[in-house]
Amino acid sequence: IASGRDLGLADDRNYSCWQAMLEGESARDPGDRIDFVTIVTPNDSHFAIARAFADAGFHVVCDKPMVNTVQEAEELVRIVDARGGVFCVTYNYTGYPMVKQARDLVASGEIGDVRKVICDHKTSGQLWLQIARTAHELGLHSNATMLYGHIETEEERVDHLLKLRALQDETRGFVCFIPLAFHPENTALSHLPKPTGFLDLKNIAASRLLLDNFPHIKAYWIMLTPRIAQVALRFGADDIDGTVVEEKIYHDAGATTAQGLRRSELLRLIREAGREPVERDTLYRAVTRTADGQARIDTTLTVNV
Repeated sequence: IASGRDLGLADDRNYSCWQAMLEGESARDPGDRIDFVTIVTPNDSHFAIARAFADAGFHVVCDKPMVNTVQEAEELVRIVDARGGVFCVTYNYTGYPMVKQARDLVASGEIGDVRKVICDHKTSGQLWLQIARTAHELGLHSNATMLYGHIETEEERVDHLLKLRALQDETRGFVCFIPLAFHPENTALSHLPKPTGFLDLKNIAASRLLLDNFPHIKAYWIMLTPRIAQVALRFGADDIDGTVVEEKIYHDAGATTAQGLRRSELLRLIREAGREPVERDTLYRAVTRTADGQARIDTTLTVNV
């Protein structure tokens, strides 16, 4: 009882023994009963508890051993079949041989590549592609990114680009691809070196060549630095982003680049790279301004491939 109170159980559901729990929960309305009972008591008590709860119509999760004899097992099968409940048995120590077997399967190549999850609160790549596909089918346009320079391999980068290329062939909904250089400082991967300028430019160039169905490639100056982003305009990029008022995510990790650039500085960087500056909106439509500063948008979606 005391341990149940420590766990925050209500007094009317804090039972002194499994018999009291069975009686108390059976007396409740079906919609208010426990979802299932988990049996982790001493081994020699498993069968009696499992039989009683299963016979009362409760779902049961029982730690091994489920029973001690074949006859007891057959009796449980009859009860579960008659009551229609769910009965599960857990085998906690199977993890040891399973890990050994998994290692052998990885070593032999039978289960393919195994990738370490470094950001477990993000959606999977498969789900992300499906979300993008759905958005495009609804008439929305979107961008795609790739974080590089951490623990991924070159093959995995190419695989990332090929999947984006395939979806773009299907939907034509992507407007821009944005390679994002990983910033290791103040992360769990702070022991890794920063991506070099050579790697940054190589990713821009490879992206432009492989993603020939993407209208635009962005060299995000916040992550690359303005100097590398400027050079990237000669390596396949046609966008270095905008003035940016106050970037938070990258700088929270310790980035030392400026949090914003003046319009005049962006114009200088672009012109010195031999390119023509064009103000654009989210969909890459050219924006021109009247004498009083009012914006006019070219409604034609520009494509630069």
